[in-house]
Amino acid sequence: AERLITFAKRGDRAALAEFFATRLDRIEPGTVDGILVWDLFDFLDRPSGQVLAGKLAALLRKGGALYGTFGSAPADLKSYTKVIVQGDSVLKYRPVPATPVARTVLLTRDIIKMFDGLIMSDSVLLKSGTRETLFRRP
Repeated sequence: AERLITFAKRGDRAALAEFFATRLDRIEPGTVDGILVWDLFDFLDRPSGQVLAGKLAALLRKGGALYGTFGSAPADLKSYTKVIVQGDSVLKYRPVPATPVARTVLLTRDIIKMFDGLIMSDSVLLKSGTRETLFRRP
């Protein structure tokens, strides 16, 4: 989230694509069991989101899963949600103020295309307008 804030304050969201292109290179592809993405893609422009999705998909090992949430309605986002993992079954949510940005709304087909190489195993649209999506590496 800190990097997003830095780029947002500079008014340079588009530069995130270049940043993400090399950011995860230290992690060996095909070695990660699971990835939690939460609402990160709501804050990214499409090119940056596509680059990051490709990097994340490549990290998953066979049978690995990626869980993400995606907003389905346009809105001005004014805070990030930090998720703190506190044990095997406890998650704490903490809003963090952010430079206001228009949410990037992705259609289901766009989300599926972004995570090329993964299979969407479940997707639910909640009453809140949030789409929860679970992908798996076959």
